[in-house]
Amino acid sequence: MTDNVADIVRRAAKNFPAAAAVLGDGPPRFWADLDAAADVGAAELIAAGLQPGDRVVCRLPTGVAAAVALIAVIRADLVVVPSDPRRAELDGVLQRTSAAAVIGPDEGSVGVHHVPVATVAGWFGRSAAPVDPRRGGEDLAVLARAGRPGHVVMLSHRALLAAVDSIVAAPELAPRAEDRALLALPLFHLAGIVSAFLPAAAVGAALVVTEPPPVDPDLLADGAWARFADSVLAAVREHRVTLFPGAPALYRLLLRSPELESALGTVRLLTSAAAPLEQSDAAEILARTGKPVWEGYGVTESSSVVSSTLMSQASTDGSVGPPLPGVEVRIEPEDDATASADDDVELIDEDIVVSVDADSDPGRIAVRGRQLFSGYWPDGSGGPGPDGWFVTSDIGYLDADGELHLIDRKPETIVVAGFTVYPREVEAALLTHPDVRDAAVVGIPDERGTALVASVVTSAASDVSDADRGAQLDAHLESLLPAFKRPHRYRIVRILPRTEIGRLDRSAVIADWTEHLGLDVTEVPGARLSVVPGGQPAPAAEPEAEPAPLAEPPEIIEVSQLDSLGSRLPGVGARSRRSAEDTDSDLFGEEWLDPVDGETIKRP
Repeated sequence: MTDNVADIVRRAAKNFPAAAAVLGDGPPRFWADLDAAADVGAAELIAAGLQPGDRVVCRLPTGVAAAVALIAVIRADLVVVPSDPRRAELDGVLQRTSAAAVIGPDEGSVGVHHVPVATVAGWFGRSAAPVDPRRGGEDLAVLARAGRPGHVVMLSHRALLAAVDSIVAAPELAPRAEDRALLALPLFHLAGIVSAFLPAAAVGAALVVTEPPPVDPDLLADGAWARFADSVLAAVREHRVTLFPGAPALYRLLLRSPELESALGTVRLLTSAAAPLEQSDAAEILARTGKPVWEGYGVTESSSVVSSTLMSQASTDGSVGPPLPGVEVRIEPEDDATASADDDVELIDEDIVVSVDADSDPGRIAVRGRQLFSGYWPDGSGGPGPDGWFVTSDIGYLDADGELHLIDRKPETIVVAGFTVYPREVEAALLTHPDVRDAAVVGIPDERGTALVASVVTSAASDVSDADRGAQLDAHLESLLPAFKRPHRYRIVRILPRTEIGRLDRSAVIADWTEHLGLDVTEVPGARLSVVPGGQPAPAAEPEAEPAPLAEPPEIIEVSQLDSLGSRLPGVGARSRRSAEDTDSDLFGEEWLDPVDGETIKRP
């Protein structure tokens, strides 16, 4: 294994000098071209006075310029800060990372070295002495945005190289020299860098660039998004793409195209990451193309690499597969996210560590391996514990075969009437309605606690009011979800806000709802978020009163009745099965069936 990430491209240039590196973005660029241009760029960055360890913001669209800039920065012993040139505010990125340089549009920033896009293009066709990096191993290579808001992830050369090794070492996932991989995941995001670019370089495969997607994530638009879908499929057909790493939002968009079947004829592997893939979308792709979509799971803190269904020959519905080679996964109990690695675990496989009761008890997903980050910028806080385990914000469980199942993200769960609601479960139920194209479920604080609301994109006529459409959707959910999981309000919207890789931006959905309802959401010290009517200042929190004495002794439930109390949250298994288990009568009902003779017993 090489010690510096840039050495991957150096090795590709040596072993595959005349093999195509980037196609579809101007003239074909070969691995020898990319390596030589990276030397020119690295030499210029060093000559500009940048010091080892300085941060450099790369805000370039996905393409050959972004690829060479990433390698040039790392080869110059600098730290890459990938940033979407159309979305991220540069000043905020510069402030969070104390960056010393910007490659791409600089928006007039003062006090940083600026490298225009035209300069990067000029690195090709020139020669420079090879630049040999001195940093590697535990030295910082990339600063990436985390899924946890406000956090910046510190990724070392060691972590990124270990992630690439995990992908290349997976027999069914590994790219080959003859492969051509679609760059559908952007190079200004860690997923595109680690899941596509670096593994392709490691084996000398080619990367195929398409037109960038529209900024406005309107999956219903027939204009820009339809043209984007056409450009993706045209690139796949023209360059005979064999590897298609995508995101669920892209697959849903492509399902609208009648060209899907013919365009994917050369593709040998379809993979999905970045967000959960709806089973209905996966089933439709399989039915139309005869090719399954293999789902994977990763987090930024683990260099975007954790597990893949390709590691299993017969994955169950809702699974994201066993861990990749060199990665360990276990489930931490919700009430103890800092348990030792030796507490209540058993070895299922040499690369899979599973909690003994993980098949029945969901909890926080914990990861261990060389691909883990070094902590959060700038002080390294929040990194893996002394035993090497990092506890993510995701909730899931491992089944008896060691396959990982995702339920939801811990920060996105909603507490309604004292019970936990997983938004993705409600959204999946909404998507079973024939008119629903997209859905987002969030919690809005109100005077009573938390109200569940849903923003929904529909394909039906727009003259239907929100109230009428909401009544239809609620009736649809009545047989699928208990009352506490059904939204109190619905809003029909044209689009849902998404990140650069298609992940739902829930914070933007919440902000949209509070603006729509005219709410002033204020955080009361020592209390939960409260809604203050009329924009008035929040009242001071009242001291808790002493509990009133019980008017009558509490109900005593005999041990023999425990089996009849029903399933409690959180359920396990597929989303549909979990919904069926969590019934209204289980949670709120006044009667239940006697387990012996089946008679209905009334609560006393």
